[in-house]
Amino acid sequence: MNIKMFIDASFMPYRKGAAGYGVVIEKENGATEQSGKIEDCEDSHQAEVRAVLFALKMLPKGSQAIIFLDCSYSFNMVEEAIRDNNGDKYKKNQSIFVQIKETVKNGALDLTIQQVRGHGPEAPEHLKRADKLAKAAAIGG
Repeated sequence: MNIKMFIDASFMPYRKGAAGYGVVIEKENGATEQSGKIEDCEDSHQAEVRAVLFALKMLPKGSQAIIFLDCSYSFNMVEEAIRDNNGDKYKKNQSIFVQIKETVKNGALDLTIQQVRGHGPEAPEHLKRADKLAKAAAIGG
């Protein structure tokens, strides 16, 4: 079974660094949603990669999934992790990189990632929904 995951995060520095994530998971039998607050988040890049980590941990072991992301930073990090690279260029978020890499490896996840536009008419509807979920979670809604 192929799973599609649309993942987004929201970071609000003007709200004392409030952050949240949103995930829409599309399976053969329909779509489900997951969202939550991200605690102790330092910036938008960290929010995005932590959102990916939360989402990957939702996948059952041995899953095949297509991951849709609108953030080039998280896209590149996940691509490096899938390729089993060392992630040296992610020094600030090295611990998250290692966790993503271990989650992929230990979960025997077969991932394909796609970077897509997150806003505007060409953005996938499920990614727009993930964005709304992330914003609502960040502000506590």
